[in-house]
Amino acid sequence: MEDGFQFGLKERGGVIAGRKVQAFFGDSAGQPAQTRTKAQELVERDHVQVLTGPVAAFEVYAISDYIRRVERREGRLMNVVIDTYRDVSQFWKYEPAAFLAAPVYSRDYPPAKNLE
Repeated sequence: MEDGFQFGLKERGGVIAGRKVQAFFGDSAGQPAQTRTKAQELVERDHVQVLTGPVAAFEVYAISDYIRRVERREGRLMNVVIDTYRDVSQFWKYEPAAFLAAPVYSRDYPPAKNLE
């Protein structure tokens, strides 16, 4: 994942949507506790503006309660999840009737299409 992201960023000259991007990465080593530690370091020490990932379901479980507690700091932190439905994420609950009524966006507008 890291190599692919770095490659894509390099291909775009380090700029996404007109903004210079500096990437930070954390390696969980396949350990849930390490996943949480790395996420906290990225948010609290490195002051990242966007979180993407994690890769495995156990990593999501390990950080989901922490991610829910993170608040916007001067509008600089947001949780980015590539999801099919606009109001659904593994980080928050949704109302099933509203979920089923919502349109499927990624069929017409796949994630990161604006980077082309």
